Amino acid sequence: MLLGGLAAVCGHIWTVFASFRGGKGVAAAAGVFAAVAPAAFAISFATWVAVVAVWRYASLGSVVASVVLPFAVFATTWNRVEGWQSVFAVSVVVTILVVLRHRGNLGRILEGTERRLDLRRGEQSE
Repeated sequence: MLLGGLAAVCGHIWTVFASFRGGKGVAAAAGVFAAVAPAAFAISFATWVAVVAVWRYASLGSVVASVVLPFAVFATTWNRVEGWQSVFAVSVVVTILVVLRHRGNLGRILEGTERRLDLRRGEQSE
């Protein structure tokens, strides 16, 4: 199941239908961990919501939530779930992929050119 989930994330990042150029893998990873480690997913998702609510950068929320994910997986599955090491290892790989895919966004945040979400209208603002 974990390898299938990792394959789904990679398939969303490097899709064959768009010349191996796809998205950032965040939504696919969220779906995988919602099924595999729901408590860890809930912690990570709550982190995403908090970061986006405070700073209004969806990309920053995705990066921070992905970095929190392995810690949440460890905290919620360690010594409680059989095979937790595999879930933890896949969460680390997913985190690395998500952070690497967001390098451009992080650079734009540091430069001050990344678009923010306008939470009142649900759109992006300048």
